Amino acid sequence: MFKKTLGLLKPNFKPIILFDLLVKVLLVTLVVPVAWGVFVLSLKVVGIDYIGNDTLGTYLKSPSTWVVAVVVILLAAVFNYIEISGIVTAIHKSKAQSRVTVGKLMGSAVMSAKKMILSRNFGMIFVLLLLLPLTQALPVTGIVSTLTLPEFISDFIKANTILVVLLSVAILALTILAIRWIFVFNRFS
Repeated sequence: MFKKTLGLLKPNFKPIILFDLLVKVLLVTLVVPVAWGVFVLSLKVVGIDYIGNDTLGTYLKSPSTWVVAVVVILLAAVFNYIEISGIVTAIHKSKAQSRVTVGKLMGSAVMSAKKMILSRNFGMIFVLLLLLPLTQALPVTGIVSTLTLPEFISDFIKANTILVVLLSVAILALTILAIRWIFVFNRFS
């Protein structure tokens, strides 16, 4: 199985690596600054300059906060889809013993994401949201690696054994669900 997998990667290994690097560069130079700008805008709309213990409640009660959260999460999901779709395309080309360029991978991935959005495939977006932490957990430049819980929230969770257990069960359940659906990308990309 391992040799077969390596065999699928070998014909287009260089384009896959370059595509992934390009995606990471775009993430750092475009997506993260746009998401940050939207977040800062949401702070201004609510009328606060920062989020702290005294302003968190005000921020979370604002409807604009939830609109911004949905926009940022959808942006992350679409960007994640572009990344996965490009890699799946390269593997399909490798299976057919065909070579592919980074430009063609990017074009194919963007068109696939556009098709997903235009067809209103909200089920795929849900699957992407489940896969997002799994696909972005290891890379240093991943979307999830730039997000952290405020320290007082993570300390509160760590201090309560029940919350730690519930969070662990939820993460495990979502991981199992996401892994079951990971192969749907072959159908939609």
